[in-house]
Amino acid sequence: MEAAPQPDWTSSRRTDCPDRGPSAQMSSVDAEDEGALDAALDLARGVLALESYEQPRACHARLAERLRMQYDIDYRNVGACGVDPAVVGHARGYNAMMHRHIADRHGAVVEAVAREVGCLRGG
Repeated sequence: MEAAPQPDWTSSRRTDCPDRGPSAQMSSVDAEDEGALDAALDLARGVLALESYEQPRACHARLAERLRMQYDIDYRNVGACGVDPAVVGHARGYNAMMHRHIADRHGAVVEAVAREVGCLRGG
């Protein structure tokens, strides 16, 4: 059985989450577009990052640490306040753009590091 995630990467449930009522929800397609735009803005600022909405596992803390220390890539838990189609869509749009830039700069390091720290399921 895997140990609990490190508290500095994520917590099981945040208490400072903004209220996201039904009117604040957006479609997953709009969220994906917004995620790609946010990634472009981060890239323009020189920031490399990835978003995860998975239930946190201990390997995520190890993955975040390795990516940050070896490649200056921020690995963010964006699902701590809950996961809905907007969260998933944003992460997909954001990560699609970031993965291309990370691969151009560093090669296929994200998958390799994820495998090394035990985060790839079935791989």
